[in-house]
Amino acid sequence: MRILTKQMGVYIGVFLFLALPLAQGQNAPEGPGYSKGYYARHGEDVYNHLNLTTEQRHQLFANKLKHDATFSDIHRRMKADRQELQAQLMKADLNMKKVNELKDQIKALQSEMEDARISSILAVRSILTPSQFADFLAMIGQHHHGHEK
Repeated sequence: MRILTKQMGVYIGVFLFLALPLAQGQNAPEGPGYSKGYYARHGEDVYNHLNLTTEQRHQLFANKLKHDATFSDIHRRMKADRQELQAQLMKADLNMKKVNELKDQIKALQSEMEDARISSILAVRSILTPSQFADFLAMIGQHHHGHEK
């Protein structure tokens, strides 16, 4: 379980590295929910390094919004199931059938989350050119390994 937690942390870190620059980039589409600041400058660095077109920026942002909505829904359902599981475990009269149902639901949501993560990465891959995607992965690797590369 600890390895899964570490993997999820890495996946969430990769997602945030993807999402924050896109959500807050200076050349991101304008409108509600867009902000400027440190992450905007960082996002602009990513955009400039990858030499993204305006269309690519819009597509990446749309992918981020879709991914955010999916993850938010999954997290909400998983949190509710975990709270219910905890409540079941605290009851004096333990209902193992209900405990196992909740455990299975949580596992299914974890699988759904992994599917959504991979789907989002594949969408990013389809938006970027092969060269941009390779550069992007290299940037992600540097970001998550403390610039050790």
